[in-house]
Amino acid sequence: CRNYRSVNSNGFSFVAAEKSRFSRTLSVEFAGYESKTGRRSRVEAVYDVEQKNDNLADEVDKEERPQTLTLFSPCKVNVFLRITGKRADGFHDLASLFHVISLGDKIDFSLSESKSMDNLSATVSGVPLDGRNLIIKALNLFRKKTGIDNYFR
Repeated sequence: CRNYRSVNSNGFSFVAAEKSRFSRTLSVEFAGYESKTGRRSRVEAVYDVEQKNDNLADEVDKEERPQTLTLFSPCKVNVFLRITGKRADGFHDLASLFHVISLGDKIDFSLSESKSMDNLSATVSGVPLDGRNLIIKALNLFRKKTGIDNYFR
């Protein structure tokens, strides 16, 4: 990890950190602090998503298995969004500048007794709860990358 200079402009300072592995840049992280409000922000630009997923999977402690996990997924406001290409997996490469806001979703995970499928529920109608849901896709990728075979609800 290499850190770059800190810049202060109009009361906002930030530090950029380049995260690399074997001299190849995986991502650049920007952390900021606004002196007037005390608000902190963090943004990460990921260049190699596959390697980033592999690195996260390597950090999972396969011996310690928590029973529950609660995450907050913040909403974001796009300042601009450009589709730069289509990937082989059907998703798109994007160039985007966005701001995270305090609204969002609380996601509760707990281990399921099922040995064959995840069980999702949602508090709003119209949310797909099958394999089209990005949470199901993420859990499948998690199992594939970590070798952990638990299912969740």
